[in-house]
Amino acid sequence: MAVASINERLIFGLKLKFFRQASGFLLQDLSEATGISISYLNEIEKAKKYPRPDKINAIAKALKVTASELSSKKLPVHLTPIAELLDSQFLQELPLELFGIDIVKVTDIIAESPGKVGAFITAILELAKQYGQESEHFYLSALRSYQELHNNYFPELEASAANILLSLNADTSVNSLQLFLGQHGISCIETDFSAFPKLKYFKSIYSENSKTLSIHKDLNEREKRYILAREVGFQFLGLNPRPATNIPLKVLSFDILLNHFSASYCAMALLVPETEFKKDLKSLLELPTWQPSILIQWIDKYDVAPFILIHRFSLLPRILGIDNIFFLRSKLNLQSQQVEIDRELHLSRRHDPHANRRREHYCRRWLAIRVFDAFHENDESIIIKIQRSIYHYSGNEYLCIAIAEKKNDKEWISHTAGMLLDMKSDTQIKFCQDPEIERKIVNVTCERCDIKDCIERVTEPIILNAKDNFKQIQRQLDKFLDT
Repeated sequence: MAVASINERLIFGLKLKFFRQASGFLLQDLSEATGISISYLNEIEKAKKYPRPDKINAIAKALKVTASELSSKKLPVHLTPIAELLDSQFLQELPLELFGIDIVKVTDIIAESPGKVGAFITAILELAKQYGQESEHFYLSALRSYQELHNNYFPELEASAANILLSLNADTSVNSLQLFLGQHGISCIETDFSAFPKLKYFKSIYSENSKTLSIHKDLNEREKRYILAREVGFQFLGLNPRPATNIPLKVLSFDILLNHFSASYCAMALLVPETEFKKDLKSLLELPTWQPSILIQWIDKYDVAPFILIHRFSLLPRILGIDNIFFLRSKLNLQSQQVEIDRELHLSRRHDPHANRRREHYCRRWLAIRVFDAFHENDESIIIKIQRSIYHYSGNEYLCIAIAEKKNDKEWISHTAGMLLDMKSDTQIKFCQDPEIERKIVNVTCERCDIKDCIERVTEPIILNAKDNFKQIQRQLDKFLDT
């Protein structure tokens, strides 16, 4: 007999428990009626074991049901949410093992109270559907949680990047990376995808059949280096499955997303090596005053896009033990003037600035947004700003560094790293005390903010007002009922 799947074990265990309880049997009663040990029956109900046919017949006879009724995949009506959950393959799609969670333990919880747990999971799935979430959004959330769990630092990927750098003799030029890929059987060609106009917005496309990496011919040297470095990561680490495009078009599994992240992380570690960048960060943190020109020098030194430098600020916990950090990526649509925060990462804890307010207006005092104003004042293509942000309600203060760039004539993008300031970080980051660094009281969104006379406000605090109105109604209702 083939080994039963986790779904088969779970369904059988749930049905066994249902029929046993419906018959008024305790595990001991069923054990005495079947000759099967209590511990083995318990393991069956917990989805850890699946019984042989002779044991199924004995159990069915004791419970006065047919063997086919007991072993079929059809669940009782009240367990319908569990059946839908199993049919959806939701449990199998979640990368539970990355978080040290045994799927058997999850099924233990479901088996303990299947109706309540099933209803809860169904409610989550329904909420996700209402918010337009698909399976790939679950994968993205899981990946972000995985990064946060590890403080966005992966020593095995850092070591792989260091090994690649040795094999390249520290030469990460376009030619050197192409040569490396050629040695691994990968051809690199430049194209404009003109024959396929719907693909013109992709920076690169990899064909597994022809072992060819097609790179958009309009990319600058920095973009080409990153695309090539990521492909080196894919090949050196042997990552498969993988997306064909530089940005996954459709995430069919968590493995695809994780492999894409691993190759991207390896590329960043290759272009901005850990050992060297740690030295640079230490030198920056020792400065008595803030020097934004140093970050410009780093961009030129490592010859990378700004987002890679911001990403490498994840090394701060390794240097100073400063691990209360967040990262944001913001986009300003130049036509609509709407701001979107499309990427965020929080290390150690959930920090104050986060993009969980749908269709609301993020506080324009945030450095991640204010940095765009500088583009109206000069013609620079890259702007670097710093700010000490004090959050209106929590009182938490963050040192924020933002790098903004004019991506194209349709949108501007900013990348922000923020560090929670406490006694430790405020003293270890020497330039924190620079009086030239602006301090700004900030909030989350305009709709929830009661800061008076805010010149940056773009809409009224309608959600806050609604909450205040509800409190007033509740107070008057309580007073009325007390009379």
